[in-house]
Amino acid sequence: MENLILRFPTLEDKDNWLKYYRSFKKSNSDSDPLNYSKYKNYEKFLIDIGKQECLTKKAKKNIATSSYILLEKGNIIGHIFIHHYIDLSILKDYEGHIGYGIKPQERNKGYGTKMLSLALDKCHDLGLKEVYISCDKNNISSSKVIEKNNGKLLEEVYIPEENIILKKYKIVL
Repeated sequence: MENLILRFPTLEDKDNWLKYYRSFKKSNSDSDPLNYSKYKNYEKFLIDIGKQECLTKKAKKNIATSSYILLEKGNIIGHIFIHHYIDLSILKDYEGHIGYGIKPQERNKGYGTKMLSLALDKCHDLGLKEVYISCDKNNISSSKVIEKNNGKLLEEVYIPEENIILKKYKIVL
């Protein structure tokens, strides 16, 4: 797990991204990395995630979000996004600042822990003092990733619409 790079995706990553995205579909995962399924093409996806990063707090429907890919030896291993602030109640109550995923074949190898650590550095650079993050109570791996990055469990919340229990964490930077 050497030479891991967390960066914004580029045009040169298109084939690699599509391969990465398909790996989630092949594994029958419900995950939709960076909401890619709503895009007709990769170029439009890049434009939109670039625009999301530049939003201000005045934006009513969307919030500023930075999206990154984790690469090792040129292969995409994971993706992560960071909401720059969480003024919207749904983000405060459920999602938090950060969401991420690891390529199904690469899970449970420490990549999630390292990727979250790199993302927390980016959060610090954004001026955040603390970060809120949540995961499904049944996602033991994600809980471990958060806890290894000094996540302190705040509460568990039942979400009736999804019939799941979320574990909500706080990480002080």
